[in-house]
Amino acid sequence: MTIIHGTIQSTDGRTFQASFVAKDINWSLAGSFDSLVQPFQSRNTTLEYEKLTPGHLSFTGVVGITHVLFIFSDGMKLEGPLDSAISQDSAVSGSADAMLLT
Repeated sequence: MTIIHGTIQSTDGRTFQASFVAKDINWSLAGSFDSLVQPFQSRNTTLEYEKLTPGHLSFTGVVGITHVLFIFSDGMKLEGPLDSAISQDSAVSGSADAMLLT
């Protein structure tokens, strides 16, 4: 498995944007949650993967009081500590578009 570092943010609790950069890789995930969560941000997020393949993915996971964890349908795992704690854990599911940026 390969691990790259980046950020994830949800400003409205409905959608999120994640960006990861390593060597020649500039990878972006833009997604939405099936139900509302509290807004959050993590600037110390990791993305673990076997192979990066652009496309539409589903995910499940948790936006915890102090951390975020998503497992995507292609096996990618996104996780990291939140920059600031939120007031409650939320089990999450949803979908995201994965894109390789040039």
